[in-house]
Amino acid sequence: HSKERGTNGQTAQNKNRSLDMGQFQINSMHFKRGGMFENYNSHYVRTDGCLNARLAAKILRNRLTTKLNRTGFVGDFLFKLGHLT
Repeated sequence: HSKERGTNGQTAQNKNRSLDMGQFQINSMHFKRGGMFENYNSHYVRTDGCLNARLAAKILRNRLTTKLNRTGFVGDFLFKLGHLT
């Protein structure tokens, strides 16, 4: 289990040479062509704490939705999750 402990403006290189950016340590793989955030400027993601938090929330929601779809527990949870956005 890891604790990222990112800070505003921070970039940290991983063992696989990808980068983690900002407070929520958004990984650079998401900015490649076809990635979730290919249309976002990584500089702003790294330096704008609010944007970094919003994108981290999108990653979390995507992962929860994907996991829930695989396990079949989609209905009520996603309805409640939709009210958070």
